[in-house]
Amino acid sequence: MLNVVYCTDNGYVIPTAISIKSLTSSNPCTSFFVYVLTSGIDKAGEQLLSGLGKEQNCQVFLIPVNNHLNDYMKVFNKNTNITTYARLLCEELLPKTIDKVLYVDGDTLFTDSIKYLENYSFDDELLCGVYDYSLSDYRVKTNIGYKNSDIYVNAGVLLINLKAWRQNKVSEKCQKMLLSNKIFMLGDQDVINLVCKDRIKLLPINFNMTGLSAVIPYRYYRFIMDKGVFRYYSKEQLSLKQKKPVIIHYASEVFGKPWLSNSDPVYEHVWHEYRKTLGIDLKEKKRIYSTNKHLAKYKKCVEQIIYPFYKAKIYGAVAILYWGFYIVPHGFQYLLWRIK
Repeated sequence: MLNVVYCTDNGYVIPTAISIKSLTSSNPCTSFFVYVLTSGIDKAGEQLLSGLGKEQNCQVFLIPVNNHLNDYMKVFNKNTNITTYARLLCEELLPKTIDKVLYVDGDTLFTDSIKYLENYSFDDELLCGVYDYSLSDYRVKTNIGYKNSDIYVNAGVLLINLKAWRQNKVSEKCQKMLLSNKIFMLGDQDVINLVCKDRIKLLPINFNMTGLSAVIPYRYYRFIMDKGVFRYYSKEQLSLKQKKPVIIHYASEVFGKPWLSNSDPVYEHVWHEYRKTLGIDLKEKKRIYSTNKHLAKYKKCVEQIIYPFYKAKIYGAVAILYWGFYIVPHGFQYLLWRIK
C-alpha cells in the first residue's frame, strides 16, 4: 500500500484525474490512498476525482486547502499557481499515522510499476527525487547559492519521509524562507531543495522524465540535459531507464501538454486513451508560450522549426536544435523577457 498526494485547482482537475487513473491502471497489484489537496474546484471536479475512488485498488480523499494558503499569497505571482504551495501542507493536513507519502504533480502520466517506491525504506533522508536535469538556466542554482555539483531535484515527483519532515519542521522552515525578501526563481522547488539540502537521495531517472528525455537517445543527452546529471547517473542507468519510463512529467516548455492546443508532447496518445476511458470530453485550453509577447513569439517560432524533425523521429537534429535555440541563448531569452 502507498499513500499518494496531489494538489489541484479547478484548472488542473482533468490532468490530475488522468494521472490518478494511470497510477492505478499501471499498478493493479498495489493499493493506494490518494489525498487530493484542492483549491476552489467545482462540484463536477469533485465528482470526477471522488469517482476514481471506486477503483478496486484506490481510495480518494479530497482535502480543501483554501484557508491554509493565505500566507502564501504574499509570494504569489501571475506566473505561479498558488495551489503548488499546498504540497508544503502535507505534514499538517495528512493523517499523523502516515510516515511516507509520494507527492506527484497533476501534469504527470504513469506508464509502469512504482513497486520500487512502495518498498523503499528511508534512512536519514528527508526526501527522494530525480535530479533536475532540465535546468537549462544555470542561474536557478547560482541564485540560491548552489554549485553546479550540488544535488538539486525536480519537485514534481517527491517521495517524502513525512515522519522526518514533522520532526524537522520542514514545512515551517520552507514557509519562513518563502516569506523572506529573497527572490526564488522556481518558488517552493528552490526552497524545498535548500531546506532539505544534504538529506536528499536520488531516485532513478525514469521516475520523473521531463521534456524530450523519454524519446531522445542517450547519445544526445549532452545537448538537452544539465551536465550535473552525468555526475549522479551512470551511462547504463541513463540509457536503460530512458527506454522504460515510469512517470512522464509534462513540465517542459517544448511541445506543450496534452490538454493544451497546438501541443504534441511525448506519450500524448496514452494520455488521451486514459481520458477516453474516463469519458472526459476535453475542450482544449489555449496554450500560452509565455506571458511576455516577445518571448512567446520566439518560442513559438523555434518550436515550428524543430517540430518537423520531432515528428519524423530525427532525434539527433531535435536535440541539437533544442540546444541551439533553448540552452545556448538563455541570455537572449532573458532580454526578450525584460522587454515589455
